[in-house]
Parts: sequence; C-alpha cells; structure tokens
Amino acid sequence: MSLASRLTALAQAIGADIKAIATKLGGIEEGAQKNAWDQLKAVALVGGVATLDLSSPAGFRVTLTGNTALAFSNVPTGRVVVFTVTFVQDATGGRLVIYPGNVKADGGGVVAQPATAAGAVTVQSFYTDDGGATIWQARDLSGLGTGDNLLINPLFRINQRGYVSGTATTGANQYTLDRWRVVTSGQSLTFSAASIGNQITAPAGGVEQVIEGVNNQGGVHTLTWSGTATATVNGTAINNGGQTASLTAGANVTVRFIGGTVREAKFESGAVATPFRSPLFSADLLLCQRYCVVYTLGNGEGLANGTVTSSTSAYSWLLLPTTMRTSSAAVVVSSGLAFYDPSSRSGTIAAKLQTPFMLQVGITGSSGMSPGGSGYFAWLSGGKITIDAEL
Repeated sequence: MSLASRLTALAQAIGADIKAIATKLGGIEEGAQKNAWDQLKAVALVGGVATLDLSSPAGFRVTLTGNTALAFSNVPTGRVVVFTVTFVQDATGGRLVIYPGNVKADGGGVVAQPATAAGAVTVQSFYTDDGGATIWQARDLSGLGTGDNLLINPLFRINQRGYVSGTATTGANQYTLDRWRVVTSGQSLTFSAASIGNQITAPAGGVEQVIEGVNNQGGVHTLTWSGTATATVNGTAINNGGQTASLTAGANVTVRFIGGTVREAKFESGAVATPFRSPLFSADLLLCQRYCVVYTLGNGEGLANGTVTSSTSAYSWLLLPTTMRTSSAAVVVSSGLAFYDPSSRSGTIAAKLQTPFMLQVGITGSSGMSPGGSGYFAWLSGGKITIDAEL
C-alpha cells in the first residue's frame, strides 16, 4: 500500500473514531441536561417551613403562601455546593422568608428578601463550602439592584445647621441633621459616633427623609439599615431588607425610621439588597447642599466684597457651591452682619437667591455712601446665613 493510501486510511479511521466519540459525548451531554432539568424540585411547605434537601442540589421552587422559614437538610461535606431557589409570591403577596442564622449575605450587609409584590418571582443563588456551617447568599444573581443609595447623608454625619443631639424641635417636620427631619413637634433625635459617621435614635413620631422625585426611576425598591428602628416608605411599613410596591417614577418618596436606632441606611432601586458602601464625605456634603447651604462665620470675619450702588445701598453676590433645588429657597440672615466702606454702615441687611446658584446680599436704608465705591460685608459678632431649599 502506498504512503498516500495509508494516510487516507488512517484519516478515515480517525474520523470514524472521532464521530463515535462525539456521538457518545452527545448522549452523555443530553443525559446530563435531562438529569439537571429533572432535578428542579418543587418544595412543599410543612408547618410554614420549606426544607431544601441538598443531597443532590440543583434548583428549588418555593411558592410562598405565608411567611416561610427556610431550612436545609443533607448538606454534603467536603465539596462546594451551589444551588438556586426560585421564590414565587402567591396572589396575596407580601410573604417574607425567614432565613436561618447560618445564611449570610455575600459581601456583608442584610440577607435579601424576595420581591413581595403579588405573583412576583425572585431567583436567589446560594453556595456553601463547609458542609452548611455557613450558606452564602450570592449578590450577583440577576442585576435586579443598581446598588446606588438614594438616601443622602445615610451616615448622619453632615450637620450644617449645627443641630445639637437631643434638642427638642419647635415645629412639625423640622430639619436637624442634613436631609433628615423630625416629624413631630417637640420631639428630637439623638446621635452618637459610630465606627464611621453617626448612629441616630429616631423618636416615637419618626425621623424621615423625602427623596426628590427626579432621583426616583420607579419600580420596586429595597430598604436596609442597621439598628432597632422600624420603618415605613410612603407610610407603608417595610421590613429590614424588604421591598416596596412598585413606585411611580418621578414622584417624591418618603422614608421614615421610627422608635429606635439607625445607622448605614440604604434605599436602592431593585429587589436585591446590596452591601452598604460609605459615600465620600465631600460628595455627601455637596449632595446635601442642593437642599441647604449654611455660611457660618466668627466675630469680625468677612463674608464677601460688595459694591455701593447708591448713597443708601450696597450689594454683594456669592456663587454657591452647587445649584440648589429651587431659586425660591428661604434665606435667613442672623443678626450682626454689617457693611463697611470702610466705616460700619447701619441699615437693613437681607439676602436672597437671584438664581439657583447665586446669592445676593445687600444693605438698604443706609446713608452717606459713595456710589461706585466698594466695601465688604462682615459680622460684628458671629453669625450665619442659612439657605433652605428642602422639600
């Protein structure tokens, strides 16, 4: 047989062997897929408990007809066990899952609850590598959460108004720490240093933040926090790690904490609770200043240069650190601010927003000033200007 013939025969033989192997592998793959599909298990509730048998883990389906405790049995040892659970809310909805203590959130934070809307379907993934001593709830399952915190000043550390812990408010919905207001007049919030930022104690009537509608993309949202307080969203009670009903895009949203401690609060879009991440202090302050800016100065400290516009008036203009929510913000000037050119001038001093990013400070009703001259505004004694554009 020639060399060419031998090579041809060898190629044909190899081709036949490869075809046979491929056929065999195809059968194995098809069988494996069928076995995996067969392992999707519907779990019946027994006394309000759904027990997942992990002896041959794959996928489980749990229909929530009431608040349901999750349990695990026959967890293999010496291997990595990965499985998914599809939670389905019944026609009533609002059912919660009670996770055992060995279930932890991958990356820290609160173990996520399934979506609570009637008929909602939530797929969660879990894994363990220590025989079930710790069962981790994975965080990168379905992209249901953006991770962006819609609460501003969630560490309660920005305090431009200089609110003193425990000071009783004098009116309803009075702002204290930036972006947070005490709901009931005469009540107060207290705060103390935490590992980062502050922990607050909300009063019986609650402390709340109104999230501006421009930041609300609509749909289901998730609320998490550390502490003993209870919470509501738009007046509806919500559990820690729980979800809202579908919110209307563009509408303001009110998050309230009641009667207990709170730190590291997070309100995010989607049905998955993601770990809390501390915002940069400078970024947090700038977000707060869309709603409130406070200039605080000591005795004799200057605020801004000014221009004399007539014998009785002078004005100055200050560029604000960010564009405020509205140009109709309330502006309050404490006593003691004066205009010097270089003499101290008496008169009425007031301030207002000319635009959402420009503050005008002026003196009127004075006398003897030279038009076109210059001077400056300064405090005879310490004082502040508060620009309030809160919701």
